[in-house]
Amino acid sequence: MRTRPRARAAVASGWLLYLVAATGCQAAFGLSYWLVLARLSTFAWNRAYLLSALVLSVVLPLVALPAAWAQLLWPAALPAAATLPTWHLGAAGVPATAAPAAAGIPWLLVALAAYWLGVAWQAGRTARSLIWLYRLSRRHPRTRLGRGWLVQLPEPSRPAFSFGKYVFLSPAHARLPAAEYPLLLS
Repeated sequence: MRTRPRARAAVASGWLLYLVAATGCQAAFGLSYWLVLARLSTFAWNRAYLLSALVLSVVLPLVALPAAWAQLLWPAALPAAATLPTWHLGAAGVPATAAPAAAGIPWLLVALAAYWLGVAWQAGRTARSLIWLYRLSRRHPRTRLGRGWLVQLPEPSRPAFSFGKYVFLSPAHARLPAAEYPLLLS
């Protein structure tokens, strides 16, 4: 009976470590994108990098490290029988150290709940951005551009950007030199 909660805690702990590693990979890829590629006007390379970074950040935490690397990164692994700490609140909301384990809130569940709340928040922001892009592409004149679309935006101050098969340009980009304009469309 006692092994079941420990088995669940071990699975949750492994899941949390995977999420931390995947989030760390995404942060490293995002930082390198921001430092190196964000200001480039080659949208095809930017798209390829961002899609590759997304896939790699999901896969890399699953790759097993050689034993020597693992020993360098985690020299003292937790023993398998170690119990996870829990928070226990006493009568006046003061932490009570001698409270029974069943009454506590496992820190792992709190961390996972916080992580998934962050995922839901970001998913909502992404959905709003996608809706904004969809409306922007439908509201302004479009021209067929090979397999994609060129959307002419009326605001001259808006920078050039792309998403999927759409390239968004303002009237200021039409005044670019002949050599630079095709780079925006690639």
